[in-house]
Amino acid sequence: VRYPSASNLDEFVRLEQVADVRWATRPAHLDDVAIVVLPGSKHVAADLAWLRRTGLGDAVRAKAETGIRVLGICGGLQLLGDRLVDPHGVDGSGEGLGLLPLTTTFGAGKAVRRRTVVLPAGWPAPWGSLSGREVRGYEIRHGRTVVDGSVDLTTDEALFVARNNVAGWYLHGLLEDSDLLKV
Repeated sequence: VRYPSASNLDEFVRLEQVADVRWATRPAHLDDVAIVVLPGSKHVAADLAWLRRTGLGDAVRAKAETGIRVLGICGGLQLLGDRLVDPHGVDGSGEGLGLLPLTTTFGAGKAVRRRTVVLPAGWPAPWGSLSGREVRGYEIRHGRTVVDGSVDLTTDEALFVARNNVAGWYLHGLLEDSDLLKV
């Protein structure tokens, strides 16, 4: 999905070499997709409002309800949650898409760091091939996310979260990993 403030889109170049990537800007663009990806966002609350105005928010939820995989990366992970809370006026508050039981609170500070993580075992069936893999990426984000309900998998700092066919992670760059794209 390409919302107005979508960011870090360069991380999809490698994916475009092995898959038919379509940038969705209206609900009909999600017809016949195998997976819906919500990329990073420079302004999560504004992109959430745009998703609602365009009907793409409902379309993404409908795809998830039919079993289509939905993946959120960084700001996309935040969009998948229940709530955005902004006590410092960084990005804006709002109700998320409600596909994962998450609350993101925006803070004045920004996380910027490289990470190497061994993904835990126990990813639900559509994501099972990720179990135990070592991945490298980077974080560049505002916000701290907490899990507020039942999920199949989560890691410290809600860096990776999955429930059924919906998953999200904070690390950018994973879709640039040739080995990961094979799974």
